[in-house]
Amino acid sequence: ILDAIRQEGVQSEVAFLMLYGKDDKVSASSAEKIVKQLERARGKTPEVVDDELPDVLSIGSKSKLKGTQWLKQAGPNAEKLIVDYVQQHVVEPEFPWARRRLD
Repeated sequence: ILDAIRQEGVQSEVAFLMLYGKDDKVSASSAEKIVKQLERARGKTPEVVDDELPDVLSIGSKSKLKGTQWLKQAGPNAEKLIVDYVQQHVVEPEFPWARRRLD
């Protein structure tokens, strides 16, 4: 993913939500590298304020689990966080659209 993050539009425009088990050293290290790369382009990631989620959000929980197993263990709080994040960064924003020609 680091190669993709180096792309200019991705660095500045794409929202990232990373939820991982911080007891899995590989996952934790990968998440930290992603955040550092994005912060080079965007600046320091702001904290969550008044339920406004920053466009780069990385949260590690005490677990070694990954993927759906992590999500099952995290439960309703993680599900709500994901729904709120998608709502704020995908559903609500008014994205500018450009007409594209398909050949």
